[in-house]
Amino acid sequence: MWFSAKSQVVGLPLECKKLIFLNSLFQGGRLFVGAVCVFYFLSFGLQTEEYAWVKTTQAIIFIGLDIPLGYFLNKTGEYKSLLLALAFGIIGAFGYLISQSFIGFLISEIFLALSLSTWPVALSAYSMRILENYKIDGLVERFFHFGDAISNVIILICGSLGGLLYASNRHIPYGCFLIFYIFAALVAFFFLKEFDPTNKIEKKIKINIFNTNIKELMDVFPFASMLFLSQFFMQPLFHYWQPLFGEKFAVNPAEMSVVFIGYSLAMSTVSLGYSRVTHLSIFRSNLFIVGSALIGSLVYSLIARFDSFSSSLIFFAVSFGIFNLVQVAGGVFIQNRLKKESRMIVTKYVSFYARMGMIASLVVLHYFFANEWATTEVYKLYGGLAVVAFCLYFVWMLMRKKVERRYVIELKN
Repeated sequence: MWFSAKSQVVGLPLECKKLIFLNSLFQGGRLFVGAVCVFYFLSFGLQTEEYAWVKTTQAIIFIGLDIPLGYFLNKTGEYKSLLLALAFGIIGAFGYLISQSFIGFLISEIFLALSLSTWPVALSAYSMRILENYKIDGLVERFFHFGDAISNVIILICGSLGGLLYASNRHIPYGCFLIFYIFAALVAFFFLKEFDPTNKIEKKIKINIFNTNIKELMDVFPFASMLFLSQFFMQPLFHYWQPLFGEKFAVNPAEMSVVFIGYSLAMSTVSLGYSRVTHLSIFRSNLFIVGSALIGSLVYSLIARFDSFSSSLIFFAVSFGIFNLVQVAGGVFIQNRLKKESRMIVTKYVSFYARMGMIASLVVLHYFFANEWATTEVYKLYGGLAVVAFCLYFVWMLMRKKVERRYVIELKN
């Protein structure tokens, strides 16, 4: 039953709280420099074009090494992969702290990109090994969404502090970045345990491991497509909210800060609220999440249609919060359906597919802005397209449910 008499909000086990704390350290550390990284880079006399090359290298690592890295991490194991991600991050943060040349920053960015590409996969896989020990309805969803809410609050705090500390000394944010990662590595090393390896597979199975991974990927393809669509439609929300509010309302830096705080709090509030109702199966259904995406799309389509700063801010924040919820929920759907033996490999396949949505969107946005589209017009178009796309996706999910129900009835007969 969707609303069961036995359903109740459950507390998170201590092991889960450790992982949420560890992820908060990781996310908070890197966001200490999120608002100042460009200024820091340029303060050494380097050029904007050189910074673009650094970020291009990061993107190449994210996309080019996604799948090979998944196979490597699967052989390494969840625990060692977590430590490896933190080691990469420590090297990268230290490199940024001592570098003064383009080559030094480029090498440091490579290590940070490897860290950022490794961490979410390793954390998800390790978390699922922990959560599999608890047979509690909604615990997996509660863990991931509550963790996301906490991380977003930490990101908001650390991002704001980073900007303030940079004004005193440009090295302080990167020093905090390094300290957070060292502390996270110590926490992981002393307080997490290593599981038995999951990659001891017989030779006969090893021959077909690629086909097995592809089959698993096809099983989760509908949910991976949800991530693809979310990535596609979220790019204006991620990268072009400043031009939107600047173009439409001519806001000052203080008002821009209000927008940043608003959408950060919206992500935390939506994730936290959702984590409180995951014990009810209706809220864990894919139709509920797709319906949420459809509502978020409708809100999205209205952002640029208001002439009031506060109204646009509210709709922008709500849209951001809902799409963030859809992304996290889509990831949980996938994790719940993967086998532990190949979890990190298939997760990397999904990550690669979702990144294609991001790249496709950025290409489209580049075309629009090259042809002098106004940011408000882009937001209106993307909002309308999101409504159409998620309407079609919702119908697809309904059809899948109907086919699955018919198959179950036939199987029982």
